[in-house]
Amino acid sequence: MEHSNRALLLCFCTCLLFFYFTAQAGAAQELEGTVSHVQGKRVSIDLSGNLVPQKGDRIDILEDIPGLGLVPLKGSWQVTRVQAMSLTAEPVGKASQPRKGQSVVIYSTNPQSAPSPSQDSDAIYTQGMNYYMGKNGVEKDYTKALALFREGAQKGSVKAKHKVGWFYDSGYAVEEDDSKAVMWYKKAAAQGYAPAQRNLGVMYQSGDGVKQDSSEGFRWTRKAALQGNDVAQYNLGRFYSNGWGVEPNRTEAVKWYRKAAEQGYAKAQKEIGDCFYTGYALAQDLVQAAAWYRKAAIQGHLGAQWNLAVMYRQGEGVDQSFVKAAQWYHKASENGSPEAQRALGNLYLQGQGVEKDPYQGFLWTRKAAFQGDPSAQYNLGLYYSNGWGIEPDKAAGTKWFRKAAEQGHERARGKLRELGN
Repeated sequence: MEHSNRALLLCFCTCLLFFYFTAQAGAAQELEGTVSHVQGKRVSIDLSGNLVPQKGDRIDILEDIPGLGLVPLKGSWQVTRVQAMSLTAEPVGKASQPRKGQSVVIYSTNPQSAPSPSQDSDAIYTQGMNYYMGKNGVEKDYTKALALFREGAQKGSVKAKHKVGWFYDSGYAVEEDDSKAVMWYKKAAAQGYAPAQRNLGVMYQSGDGVKQDSSEGFRWTRKAALQGNDVAQYNLGRFYSNGWGVEPNRTEAVKWYRKAAEQGYAKAQKEIGDCFYTGYALAQDLVQAAAWYRKAAIQGHLGAQWNLAVMYRQGEGVDQSFVKAAQWYHKASENGSPEAQRALGNLYLQGQGVEKDPYQGFLWTRKAAFQGDPSAQYNLGLYYSNGWGIEPDKAAGTKWFRKAAEQGHERARGKLRELGN
């Protein structure tokens, strides 16, 4: 009888413990993070969001398996140390080998709000921006700017952390180091800072400073895009368009291009123009194409300026106008486009949309030829051979025909045969 009572008591206690831990697990909040460092099976983790777990909280480390998605590694880890927006975790019993960059889920029963940056960190960041921009009474000084950004980062400024990463990314005031850029971008991205998430997505896609991983690139880019970052939205459109880390999806690509375009991002506006022009996931509409090209062209986008000039010259989606075509060719020419310089040279030679001026035609054609445009080199050969706007120079003409022919220009090759060269 005594043995039976003990068994019942043990069963009762076991049930209580089961329901207690089940309730605790059910009440746990799931926090996200990324493995930033691995030492043996002990890991350092950068947190996402604004909540911090406590020591002892359980952690799953996730592995991305093709066809299955994110699957927990064998075993589990627990938080052993928490510092600001990062933590250290160690395995509980046997566990698989984790890797840097893997996603984690922390099950926290009592998460706390992340500590606020020190009150002066934003002021330090602002002073760093003054030196970076050379404004508010100080001279531009990248070295001083970087020192201030470092100080602000140490005091908790997420913007300063991102800026330190950018300095390593660009090589301003410090030797370029993509791996250090990634490290700092991760610190800021883990705190939810969209520009850092966007840049981290670019680094993962390109494989600069980190092992190339399109899936991670897509994941970080999407986080930034969902926060409304226009560049990230454009980049996410490219991920969907090219199938980088995600199944290609034209509809999704155009959706994200449009979101960025409606925020005024010129590259996205030009991309939407291309979609309307070609009928890519949209009904072809040359009027809409020209309208979007104009938005981007006004902001100085070279490709949009060129496309708009061509549309005015050919009367596609707009009333044909050689005057407006010449205006946009001129803007694209000043933007450095050899194709536009060559086209503008032709307009001056023929007097279309501009007052006829063969010498101006020669000058613009020469600019394009010196940039290596084979058609412009052939045209420049004609200028010299025929004396259009300049004194004839047969030797110079032959030289430019030869340069064009060496690039495979068939008419230039024919001209050389005609000249016996």
